Amino acid sequence: MVITDDETSSGPFFLVPRRQTMITSNFIRIRNYDKDWQIVKTAENKISFGSYPINNSWKWSVKGKESLENEAKVVREFKLTFLTLPINAPAKTKINQQYKTLIFKSSALQIEKKWGDHPDLIWVDLNRKATEESLIRKHDLTVNDVLFSHSLYSDQYGTEVSIKEQTFNINDIDIEQSAELTELSSSATTDHATDMATLIGGLGVSFKTGKGVSVSSLYATSFDNLFPEELRYYQQYGIKVENHSYGVGVENFYGVEAQAYDQFTFENPEVLHIFSSGNAGGFTALEGNYAGLQQISNLTGTFKQSKNTLTVGAIDSIYQLKTFSSRGPTFDGRVKPELVAYGGDGSSDAAAIVSGIAAYMQGYTLRNYGSTLTSEQLKALLIAGAEDVGASGPDYFTGFGNASLSNSLTIQQNDWHISDSVSEFDEQIYTIEISRRAKNFRVVLYWHDPAAAINEPHTLMNDLALSLTSTAPQVYQPLVLSNFPHIDSLMRLARPGLDHKNNVELIALDEIEEGTYEINISANELTTSSQSYTVAYFMETNDSLFWTYPTSDDVLLSNEETIIRWNSTLESETGQLFVQIDGGEPKLLDATVDLQLGLYSYSVPDTVANVRFFIETDRIFLSDAILVHPLINPEVLLLCQDSIALTWPKVGAASDILVYDLSFVISAFEAEDSLGFLSRSQFSSDFLAIQPFFEGIAGERSYALNYTQQGIGCYISNVIARKFAQSIELEINLNAWQVIDEVRIEKTSKGVMTEVFSTNPSGPIVSFVDRDLKTGIIEYQVNVTLSSGREISFEKQTVYYANARETIVGPVPANRSAELSVITDALGGVFQIISPDGKIQLNWPIVNTIEYLPLSNLKSGIYFYRVTLEGSIRESGKIIIE
Repeated sequence: MVITDDETSSGPFFLVPRRQTMITSNFIRIRNYDKDWQIVKTAENKISFGSYPINNSWKWSVKGKESLENEAKVVREFKLTFLTLPINAPAKTKINQQYKTLIFKSSALQIEKKWGDHPDLIWVDLNRKATEESLIRKHDLTVNDVLFSHSLYSDQYGTEVSIKEQTFNINDIDIEQSAELTELSSSATTDHATDMATLIGGLGVSFKTGKGVSVSSLYATSFDNLFPEELRYYQQYGIKVENHSYGVGVENFYGVEAQAYDQFTFENPEVLHIFSSGNAGGFTALEGNYAGLQQISNLTGTFKQSKNTLTVGAIDSIYQLKTFSSRGPTFDGRVKPELVAYGGDGSSDAAAIVSGIAAYMQGYTLRNYGSTLTSEQLKALLIAGAEDVGASGPDYFTGFGNASLSNSLTIQQNDWHISDSVSEFDEQIYTIEISRRAKNFRVVLYWHDPAAAINEPHTLMNDLALSLTSTAPQVYQPLVLSNFPHIDSLMRLARPGLDHKNNVELIALDEIEEGTYEINISANELTTSSQSYTVAYFMETNDSLFWTYPTSDDVLLSNEETIIRWNSTLESETGQLFVQIDGGEPKLLDATVDLQLGLYSYSVPDTVANVRFFIETDRIFLSDAILVHPLINPEVLLLCQDSIALTWPKVGAASDILVYDLSFVISAFEAEDSLGFLSRSQFSSDFLAIQPFFEGIAGERSYALNYTQQGIGCYISNVIARKFAQSIELEINLNAWQVIDEVRIEKTSKGVMTEVFSTNPSGPIVSFVDRDLKTGIIEYQVNVTLSSGREISFEKQTVYYANARETIVGPVPANRSAELSVITDALGGVFQIISPDGKIQLNWPIVNTIEYLPLSNLKSGIYFYRVTLEGSIRESGKIIIE
């Protein structure tokens, strides 16, 4: 920023001391410049008390300044934000009325010349394009206790969710029943958007990997607009959660989009916006307070710097941070991301899983409590229910922990949350009773903070404080991280203290004794008359262990690697892990399994059985009985106009097979049959899947397949006729040959039909060689007789056959308005028509066994023909043309 030398400058913007009392009220505060100075706008030429006129440099973002200094004449898309929108905008401008922003193409030089002195312009930045942040979706709903929650409650909870990026495929079978396009949807459909929709609300029709966290209504809107949509969009569709799995590159400032999301959420607390942290974890920031620090402060978009949204990083199946996952702190030292979740190929997936968890929470709350949570309450419950991973306490890599659906549901069920408000210099005290000694106690204070000014160096507007007091008395303070811009400081563990940066505060105690506690909320400094907030707390039962995956609702597939999971608050650090198959002798898997880690990688044996796991310390902790079996996929044997035949591998212990049309059961068979016939009238779609049952216990459903796209026909899929010099070979490909009693072939040659072949098939292919051939048109009719007695005929196969040196010409006589057919084996030769005076009337190359010659240019009469090959006449004759 450059201060002008002339204090009487006519410019409307001035620097004034932040703490200075202003005599005149005729000014608008634009933003803080630093800890000592603020920028204001005034209608007067000068403000007294040490104020200074200021030039336009402060209006430009870092990227905007770089463009102005280095590529001033390059045309790019810029966004300009105003206090009041100008009346005359350039042509082809995108106008955002709500956030007073114009987006149009220009050069930095032209913007500086035409707009730099505009009395209402307060921000110029490059308009960066959003890109998706993962490519291929991997699937693991066990890391965030989703399958465990489904087994405890139901998998049928959800709400209305908006997915802001490009458009998902509404015909994808996992989401087609719940997905809807809107007037704001992108015209581009991508697999990435479909994957995000599936993770949030997939119904698992295609396979178990198509199962999402919630059962939600899904709406598509485009990330071409990086701002929140207008309020009416969210109200029209009843949207409670919006997923943002995209980025625009690393941005370390509080930009107009960050301000917009904070403002929107502060004013409209019904919608929780959830962002992926980004896939720039290995990137070193080039700007901001943490520039030059390796792999730090690399969130991919200014909107992810917002305070009132939720940003999510990515971990793997063993709770380790993915190296690609973007980290905090924010440019002003706040904790971001707030949460992590499983992200197989990108933080996109992690954000989608947390969006699904948020949607599930809203659906569960509505159905069981009659109303939904505000986004403030929802965010508080999600953070309070998270499980600490990575460094102890909050950190800039994994935030406040790994999202846990079951823990957050426990908070809701036990009513372990309070929503209230506080005035400046006031406090609120809440008493809670801890009935018995507990583990992993967490209490979270969260509030939607008012939006800061654009490019504000310190964004916290309303500063609340959390403390916890025991009857001892002992006072516990929140865990606070160092935000000093040095790698050693940023990596230091969080310590109890006063937090003046974040609008999330966490007190975490490994153990909490039985007794009465007071939660104290106070307001240090407010810019509004009061501030609403939510307090949520969570604790685990002391000295317990329970299994979270698999449960009796889960199936383990043979020959696969899986991770079994449990939750332990035992004093013991290790135990013995066993597996028991069908009640047999227990097998030791690990003599010193880490109980606190809570997971073990297990190779599922090639068997059909019930298995149970148990951990032994001074007690035995036994899992549910879990079914193990190989995946049983169907194969289409037959596709007729009215029926389908399926086959499947026999699995000795399976008792029944159910056939599904999408999510509906349409038929049942005994598994030992391994073959079933279905009427096509039973199906409402082209997809089917099968599910085995083992004495009433449901197995894993197969992959869904499109039975019309399997390359299978009716009982005869095709008949292939191959011509040779002295023979014709027929190859007949059968479907469901097991139920065909007989295959017969009828031959028609020279107008005579005879049965030439009959056999009982012993496999899917039947062959026949015909050596009794005469030149001309030969037709073969294939017929099959089923074991039921039903007869089915395949369409006739026509073969044009010519013996050596024999040509058939017809019809006789020929009609000049039609064509003359010539059957001959003289390929490469020429067929000639010659008039009685010896002139050649038609010279036709022979490239096919049968040729069709046009006669329209010939007069009626008698003609001669001849067939020549390699310079000699092979055959000749006479034709009549009428």
